[in-house]
Amino acid sequence: MKNKILVIGSANTDLVIHSPKMPTLGETLTGSNFQINAGGKGLNQAVAIAKLGGKVSFLGAIGKDANGEILLNQCQQYGVEFEGEILQDCPTGTAMITVVKGDNFIVLNPGANHCLTPQIIEQKEALIAQSDYCVLQLEIPMDSVCKVCELAQKHNTKVVLNPAPYCQLPESLFSKIDYFIPNEHEACSLTGIFPDPKEHCIQAINRFIHLGVSHPIITLGEKGCVYHSDGRVVFQPA
Repeated sequence: MKNKILVIGSANTDLVIHSPKMPTLGETLTGSNFQINAGGKGLNQAVAIAKLGGKVSFLGAIGKDANGEILLNQCQQYGVEFEGEILQDCPTGTAMITVVKGDNFIVLNPGANHCLTPQIIEQKEALIAQSDYCVLQLEIPMDSVCKVCELAQKHNTKVVLNPAPYCQLPESLFSKIDYFIPNEHEACSLTGIFPDPKEHCIQAINRFIHLGVSHPIITLGEKGCVYHSDGRVVFQPA
């Protein structure tokens, strides 16, 4: 039977424009290639899982507005079951993205994402209980992330957490995470150990094991990743 996967997290509408240079304060520039895209780390995870053939539902919060409709259409297009909240009094999260010669800077309004409260998570407990895996990131309130992990542990639902954007995690949370997937910079911030060279990778992995994570996986950019499985540390090239 195919695993049932629940992604809980953020959904944003990305407003993207390309600029010939970085604007200075008060300056008006003419841009190009304006696009309105569906985004948010949570919704991106859900769509990626759907593209890989996973049976996936998405629990997030959006506004009852035009941007929210874009996100709902994205879910429908890729076969992601939307199980979230549509809020009357809070706008959909929006990211304003200016791209300059391949680089970018972003101004984010979290909007409805910050309204995904622990109370809403509790109301959706049955969704967590019915899922095999629950996938998370950190673009919703930390209290809500902790509540998801608590309920998942209660119902033996495996938790997959990507700790981005980085923030300090409660130490009690690690033992409730089955698959923990930081990048090398997040791993360094959380353990004090930068995972390079290989000896330091092993130290960082062991630190996460000591904190209670079942399966830590540190992504290493072009070098691939390092992970813990069956009592051993494995290096996987990109």
